[in-house]
Amino acid sequence: MQRVMSSPAPQPPAAPQRNRVSGWRVFDRVLGGQTVSEGLDAERAREAAEAARPQIEARMAQLRGMAQQMGPAAMIAFETNPEKFGESLAEQYAPQVIAAGGVQSVIGSGARVSAPRDMEFGDSLVRTDPLQSAPQTLMQRGPTFAEETGRLNANNPINVAPGGRAIDPRTGAVVAEGAERVFSASDGTDLVTESGSTLYQNAPTRAPVARPAQAVELDGRLASIQSEVMPTIGRMEQLLASGDVITGLGAPQRLLAAKALAAAGNQQARRQVAATEEFVNTSGRLRVGMAKTLGANPSNADIQLLERVTAGDVNQSADGLMATIRQGRELAARQQRDLEQQRQAFANQGGGAASGSAGPIAQDAQGNRVQWNGSAWVPI
Repeated sequence: MQRVMSSPAPQPPAAPQRNRVSGWRVFDRVLGGQTVSEGLDAERAREAAEAARPQIEARMAQLRGMAQQMGPAAMIAFETNPEKFGESLAEQYAPQVIAAGGVQSVIGSGARVSAPRDMEFGDSLVRTDPLQSAPQTLMQRGPTFAEETGRLNANNPINVAPGGRAIDPRTGAVVAEGAERVFSASDGTDLVTESGSTLYQNAPTRAPVARPAQAVELDGRLASIQSEVMPTIGRMEQLLASGDVITGLGAPQRLLAAKALAAAGNQQARRQVAATEEFVNTSGRLRVGMAKTLGANPSNADIQLLERVTAGDVNQSADGLMATIRQGRELAARQQRDLEQQRQAFANQGGGAASGSAGPIAQDAQGNRVQWNGSAWVPI
């Protein structure tokens, strides 16, 4: 029996030793137009490539031998581009990162390696391996807060709104029903459920009646005196008492002069201009407030007094203006007393109806006739 001896693997040649650079060759390059440095670098690179040629040839021989062992396809790849063939072969032996769940075959040995994948499956942490048929359970975990909340919500009783139903979507069966709805009833009718059961009956009441127009008018006039007339009169008295209001003979001309001084920075003139203008403007507001208090049929004397008080005529003396304003205060005070007496008399007439006598008759805001029954105004 013949024994086939395998050929020993070619040994790599010794490390290349570059020859010394020839000075003549450098000189030739300098004559050719290169500098001395460029000539030296070029010759050193040429000598280094010449020294490395045996190693390159030995490496090519190794690649050729491997290509022959790998088959005709590998041999064709080597003959077409030896460098690319070597790069491709080196990549196959380089370390590879396998993604979770992936498989890689090891060149040469035929072995296969895989990267397992870990995942949550229900309450378990499971590892699956592409090269193994059955998954491996690593550990059991407890429920999360969201899962525990979902379980509690699923086990809670179903709250169904009144009149509603809970239906099983799989079978269509009614699993829960809400209470009967209750319908509100108007005065004098029953409060009932959907099935017709009477729950409550409201006592009949009468709709509220608006206050009589006379009472509304009295309250409005009295409010105008208290909130508009009296505070405005008080402010006008304060302005006159300050001495800053320009009054008397030639007041308009003196006001113009004070404005000129105020524009030049005179502080006293500024106070006089401000007080005088406020006094005139306030008298206009007083006219509006006092007009509201006179009522529908004011007397001629009251109208004349209103005009004097609210004229704001600064041509008069300060004392004369103060006396006129006090007359306006007296008028407002007299009106306030009269209005309070009328309102009290109106209330007393209404209160007398509680003992059985007929209450007063008036008109509401819509013009309807109403009568006081002791506690409220009712239509008649």
